[in-house]
Amino acid sequence: MIKGYKSTKTIAIVGAGGGIGFSTAKIFAKQGFNVALISRDMHKLSQQIEALELKENVILPLFGNVAKPSTLKPAFTHIIERFERLDILHYNVANIYSTNILEETPESLMEDYPVYAPALQASVLLAIESLRTTKGAILVTGGAIAYTPNPDYGALSIGKAAIANLTRSLSHELSNHGIYTGLLSIQSHVSPKFHLHHPDNIAQQLWNMYADRAVFEVVL
Repeated sequence: MIKGYKSTKTIAIVGAGGGIGFSTAKIFAKQGFNVALISRDMHKLSQQIEALELKENVILPLFGNVAKPSTLKPAFTHIIERFERLDILHYNVANIYSTNILEETPESLMEDYPVYAPALQASVLLAIESLRTTKGAILVTGGAIAYTPNPDYGALSIGKAAIANLTRSLSHELSNHGIYTGLLSIQSHVSPKFHLHHPDNIAQQLWNMYADRAVFEVVL
């Protein structure tokens, strides 16, 4: 239960590794948000927080392993206890490795799958009460590979397809509660070498989607 309704908005980033997660934290913090970063690698998370160099905001590192969605509950409980509100859930997870679909087994697909739709659903259910109160938003980092699967990235293709499907279902349902749901589908490798798919540009697109709350999906 939310205790109050503090004025400073809060974003929780699930899958807060380097790249998109770091850039998203940076841009939303500069917009005045408190930032909760959820990751399984606390050492790397601490290094990122030092690199952010943002003193005017609270940057909160929290443990959560999306491969085991049940580990996310303590993180979200801590967020609500600390900030008393949650305005944005950003789900930014992908397990990227190259294995041809014919080399995948039922067991390997099942091992990889929890980080996609199951962990997203777990995160949404943990955040939903606060998002209803704040009329907040869910931002999901997706991939165009969901629509044009690559057989050499079979598990990733399946996982991102599940993410896209679930995000669209959430959008239909949560719009009735005043919650904006947006999917940013990235068509290529994320790299600081290219402007379009630079993490900073991707983070800017996420901010634009949140600020406008106008379209469900942006393909980048």
